This record gives sequence, C-alpha cells and structure tokens, in this order.
Amino acid sequence: IMRGKLEILDPTGAQTYTLFARGADYNNIGTHPARVQGGNDISETSFTIGHNLVILSESAAGVLEKRHKSAYNTHAAASNGDTLAGILMGTSTYTDVNGNATTLEDTDVVMIVTHDANKISTALYGAITSSGGTNPTAKDSSGTPLALDASSGTSRQPYALIGQKGLGHGNGFEANGLHDQANTPAGSAVITAFYKNNLISANSSPGSEIAGDRIKT
Repeated sequence: IMRGKLEILDPTGAQTYTLFARGADYNNIGTHPARVQGGNDISETSFTIGHNLVILSESAAGVLEKRHKSAYNTHAAASNGDTLAGILMGTSTYTDVNGNATTLEDTDVVMIVTHDANKISTALYGAITSSGGTNPTAKDSSGTPLALDASSGTSRQPYALIGQKGLGHGNGFEANGLHDQANTPAGSAVITAFYKNNLISANSSPGSEIAGDRIKT
C-alpha cells in the first residue's frame, strides 16, 4: 500500500537552466534595460532599437550556449522584421557564433526582446505566434495597437518572448508591457521560464507526479 504521492524524477540527470527575458522602452532604459539571461553564464544587455533576437542551443555535452544575437530596426520599417521572421520559421539561415550559416532547430531556444521603439510586420507576427507567442503587439502612448506593417506611428511598448521553433500559438512565454512603463509592475515585460531536455517550461523541475488517481506532468 502506498500513501501520499509518487514523483517520477528525470533519470537523465540533465541540468535545468533558468531563462529570463525583459523588454525595454525609452524612458527607463537606464534602470530597466532589455536583458536576456540563460543559466549562470549567458547574460546580454547590449541591445538596439527594434526587435532583438538571441538563440540558445544545447551542446552535445548538455551545456546551454549562446549561438546567435542580432537586431532588427523595426521602428524604422516594420518590414525589417521579415528577416527575423524567416529565421524563426526556419526558411532563412542565421550566422552562428563560429561564423557558420545555421538553420534554427526545434530544440533551440529563441528569446526576443524589444528595445525602445518598434513595429510588427505581418510576417513577424505570424513567426512569433508560431514560435509560442500569443498576441505580440506594438501599442502607442494612448494604448492603441499599431496596425501590422504600419508605416507611421511610434510604439515604445516593451515586449519579450521565450519560445521555440514551431512550438505553436500560445505555447511559449510572452509578455506585453505598456508604452514607456517598463519601470512599473503593470507596464513591464518580464518573463522567467526554464529549459531542460530540449524543452522550455514554467516548472523548474518538469516530470510526472502521481497523487491519488491523477497523474500530473
């Protein structure tokens, strides 16, 4: 007879990595800059206007490593995000840290943060939602979303995404802030998630738990 609960632990001994992403606005860049972190060894804060991409990938030794970082000035033109969209969808390659042309893999982690002003193209909206986003927006100072592919208007709404290629609409981790309010709890765009065994999750110890007549994974 067993009473209580039985937790099934991961037999691989794989390491769990904490993932952190924060989007930035304009007024609060000094105190609340855009930031990406992966575990204890990956930390990026030097981002430029528009959407910024960081790709993390697990090595053969099981170590999460930074493979790529790039910026897309989507404030100057929403269409500048189309290149980012191609990388996210796997239809375009990116240059990895060793200078090699590489295609995004399903097990890679994609982290997107905005810095200052930004717009969203139709292609980028589709690619972000395919990668786990729910409703990436770019709202102006009145809270009105800019139209997709907008040629005018200014949004300094912070945005952050932690996702993976093909993860599917709403299955990743996304935060939409408020125009120039990254310094407030309601206006910030901050995400914490976890990576283990090629998967991202909200749980630092993913696994299965049997309690009574229910199995929770």
